[in-house]
Amino acid sequence: MDAQRLKLLIFVVSALYASLAGSLLAHTVNFIAPSSFGFMFFHQTGYHGGGGGMASIWGSLVGAAS
Repeated sequence: MDAQRLKLLIFVVSALYASLAGSLLAHTVNFIAPSSFGFMFFHQTGYHGGGGGMASIWGSLVGAAS
């Protein structure tokens, strides 16, 4: 499989997961507004995603669990 096709496939799969996550969030909170995604939301998601350590699998798991 060539690199361009693989990049496209990865992009499509990640977009599918993102749309599923957004749909589940909307279903859970019953209301979506731009004010729901303030500075603290992005700060917390950035910390949980990368704060545990992006170089190892254990660091990512610790960051996701916190």
